[in-house]
Amino acid sequence: MAFAKDIVGELDILQKYILYLLHAKKDEPVKGSLWLQKELFLSSKLDKELGSEADFEAYLQGPYSEEIDEALNDLRTLGFVYIDRWGPIRLSAEGSEISKLIEDELKLDIKEHLEEMKSFLNDMSEEELLAFIYGAYPEMAIHSVKFAQINKKRLPLAKQLYKKGKISLGRAAEVAGLKIEKFLESVRQ
Repeated sequence: MAFAKDIVGELDILQKYILYLLHAKKDEPVKGSLWLQKELFLSSKLDKELGSEADFEAYLQGPYSEEIDEALNDLRTLGFVYIDRWGPIRLSAEGSEISKLIEDELKLDIKEHLEEMKSFLNDMSEEELLAFIYGAYPEMAIHSVKFAQINKKRLPLAKQLYKKGKISLGRAAEVAGLKIEKFLESVRQ
């Protein structure tokens, strides 16, 4: 156990956040790299240190952090995470043990926020995820290669997210690019 505590001391903030995010919801895997990036992007809005270290920028599919990709690859090299090529990212047994120690050092509000982000985004489809992010943070869509495709589907994607209870009426209207009244009218049809 002392060895594991030494390892935790050597990890940077991004690695700790990634490990805890993967540990959240009883070690449920994160759906993929796109979801991991977006879950940490939203979490960085609460934690300025995470935001500063991750240095998110508008990229091909919205907010992206090269630093997070590097931290994730380092964790894979250490044997703490498994990354399927186009599938889920999950903890190894060693990663699970390390993440339990990290849990003790993170602030409660950060842990709760990471849990919420994982619950909120992890079960969205790729299109739903991108529609939500592009609607909420349009400045992050400026270099997106998928913006035109998602933009054409904004209304049905906003309706799906609203009907699933994922987003509020106001946020759904924002994602759809409509005033609340117009969005409600489209939902009723």
